[in-house]
Amino acid sequence: MIRIGPAGVTDGRGIYAWDDGGKEKIVQIFIAHGDSIDSLQYVYVDENGKLVLSASHGVTFGTSKFDLASWKGRLFDGILFGVLLQDYMNMTYDRMKSINDSVIEFVPKCSIEKYSPFQVYVRLSYPSEFLSGISGWHVSGIIRSLTFITNKRTYGPFGGVARNIDTAFEYKLGEDNKFAGYHGTAGTYNLNSIGVYMKPIMTLANVNNAKASGVLTVGLVDGACAKTSNPSFCRAALLSDGRSATANLTELGGIAIDLTVVSSMATQTKITMLEEQTKDVELKKSLGSCFVEYEKVVADYCPFARIALAFRDYINLYSAGDYIIRSASICDGAFSSPPSYPCPITFENKKSSLLGGIIKTIANILT
Repeated sequence: MIRIGPAGVTDGRGIYAWDDGGKEKIVQIFIAHGDSIDSLQYVYVDENGKLVLSASHGVTFGTSKFDLASWKGRLFDGILFGVLLQDYMNMTYDRMKSINDSVIEFVPKCSIEKYSPFQVYVRLSYPSEFLSGISGWHVSGIIRSLTFITNKRTYGPFGGVARNIDTAFEYKLGEDNKFAGYHGTAGTYNLNSIGVYMKPIMTLANVNNAKASGVLTVGLVDGACAKTSNPSFCRAALLSDGRSATANLTELGGIAIDLTVVSSMATQTKITMLEEQTKDVELKKSLGSCFVEYEKVVADYCPFARIALAFRDYINLYSAGDYIIRSASICDGAFSSPPSYPCPITFENKKSSLLGGIIKTIANILT
């Protein structure tokens, strides 16, 4: 297994390390949170096909809310049905109904349900649904928020609202079910860090097959990034996504678009926080102009880029990258009109511009 992360604080008074490597077949996830993540716990399927409740990582409220005392369940048409109970109850139904706060039902469809205002569980459509990524924010030794990504949908974010002092993190493992467990640190009151394990990408035989089919090209990322204005940024950005290890050039284009969306949404969050913190009317106006530009990137330019990539319309893919760069430039310019202000999101604008440049470069290579 490949260990990635963790993001957050890994040592300090009252902080302990936890490691759940190998617990990969996640069925349900339990999150307790307020303005930050208090605890994380989940149910997984072990090597014998049995449901097992993990330890609770983080704050404990006396007896765990999610205590696995008994499970009566079976596989039915590929869907796992069962129930989690605090106290033993002899349940023999194929499909369980919610009996009280300690009961969990396994059903074919995905859903999120609340136990209380700040305790939720996410249930996945095991085995067809699996974790493909996790993202969030951390600050001052705590995990502020968490979002869980599967091959079918996104759950979250859970926790507090990100602030301008928070640091974002994201682990993308691709769509090939490479997730191999969590690890991290926790303390008396919070989850302090979190990382993931990733299965080895492929066997030697699969590598040879991938080479033969053109899926895996040695130095593809380096070759593409060498043609950009900032090769080191390009390489770090693309390789931050686990899918890049086996991606072809078209798939790298998709990764660049995904990275642009994530970055733009994070920038919008920062802009909103800056707007809330200032009373200066002109500064609010400039920030508002930037928000509009990044909304165009998320809602218009990136979807346009995806369509162009899917239809091999590389001219319009190039144009989409150009539009992304232009929006970053317009945002920078919004702070230059009298009275001028130092742009508070210069770094974010630069990052967006570089991501747009990666999209343009890939479009040029594909043309």
